[in-house]
Amino acid sequence: MKKRWIAMLLCMAMGLSALTGCSGGTDTTQAETAGEAGTRGASDSGDAASAGTAYRVLYSSEVETLNYLTSSSSVEQTVGANVIDTLIEYDNSGDMVPQPGMATEWSYDEASMTWTFKLREGMKWVDHTGTAVADVTAQDFVDALKYVLTPSYDSGTAYIVFDTILNASEYYDGQAGDADAIDFSEVGVKAVDELTLQYTLKKGAPYFLSLLTYVCFMPAYGPQLEEQGAGFATSADTMYYCGAYYIETYEPQVQMVYKKNTSNWDAEHVYI
Repeated sequence: MKKRWIAMLLCMAMGLSALTGCSGGTDTTQAETAGEAGTRGASDSGDAASAGTAYRVLYSSEVETLNYLTSSSSVEQTVGANVIDTLIEYDNSGDMVPQPGMATEWSYDEASMTWTFKLREGMKWVDHTGTAVADVTAQDFVDALKYVLTPSYDSGTAYIVFDTILNASEYYDGQAGDADAIDFSEVGVKAVDELTLQYTLKKGAPYFLSLLTYVCFMPAYGPQLEEQGAGFATSADTMYYCGAYYIETYEPQVQMVYKKNTSNWDAEHVYI
């Protein structure tokens, strides 16, 4: 089963003058972290293919933010898809069969409309240098959803949460001053322990597992969200990464450089 192939590719550059931004050269660190399969698909980029360390491509649309928790743009959501893992993912058959991702198993209690997920042990958050900084825990999913449901951050995908998670819209409306405020503890998301996460639905949703691959259900490191607030993910060094890649460099209108995250739980199956 494949892990993931990078949709926006390993190294993207805007403008011919910026194409040196992800050069293999003599940089052995880049060669090690960019991914052993770097030549797959790089046949139309001569020196990158021969170096075997990078794939370069011009891109036509610039992202306005790296903040996957607030963006509703497909271009910007692709960033999240490449640098943040999700509870489940799909196999490469095209049949949309859920496979374990950050969660190894899950169950549904129909009476309480509660989904319970068991997370993998030892998953790491890394910074823009690829250095591990913290463990991924169930609380990171809770904190990320609270961020999505904070009106001042104006998440473009919060409506998806409104439709599915118990008391999500009520909490949002209360925080926005449109209704009596309720405490976030009443919203249907809870970290039972460090590696057990629960979602309680507001109504039956047989499609719920598929929603977990959406950006609004991705995790984020809680202490960083609290520290950065609206400044979260405005640059490569104001966010952490737990996915197949991390962003080493982000220069708007110039280049974005992704590198393979060797701390990812499934790094051996990350390909370009």
